[in-house]
Amino acid sequence: MLSADGTMADLNKKIDYAVGLDLSLDAVRTLQDAKTSINQTVAFMNHTPVFLNVEVKRYASARNPRVQLAAWNAAEFKKRSVEGWPLDMPVLAMEIEQDSWLLYIVVAEIRKKSTGGFILHFFGPIRVGDTFNEPNTEKLFNNLCSIALWGHDHFRQWVEDEILARYDDDEDG
Repeated sequence: MLSADGTMADLNKKIDYAVGLDLSLDAVRTLQDAKTSINQTVAFMNHTPVFLNVEVKRYASARNPRVQLAAWNAAEFKKRSVEGWPLDMPVLAMEIEQDSWLLYIVVAEIRKKSTGGFILHFFGPIRVGDTFNEPNTEKLFNNLCSIALWGHDHFRQWVEDEILARYDDDEDG
């Protein structure tokens, strides 16, 4: 996660799971040559464009998973801001509490009066399904497939246009 000074420092504010794009080897090499990390992580997935963050709440836990999701998604948008990438692409956040799966669409609104400032808006929760019975599990599976397709189609296109294209141009010039 980004520290207050904008450097990549592991602040131990991690989520439980993330889903990202499987980029071509050439795209990964381009990103590795250009940046230490393209997201708020410092290892493992640091060159994986992440479009879904998942936080699991343990049964009978007093911890609110939305607090962790908010911190993690704020770090994602902060990284975009620091790198000069647009903040117009939303990030998806999922909260799993017991058997219920809830989806949030997270968008950043740029604050016009402060440089690099933004506020996050969480739209949701949207019930994507649960594992209580077969029809709800089927609904969950279908919705997870739709989320994966959104990532593969829309988020991938944004990454190619707004991130990868910047570094491909650097190599050509």
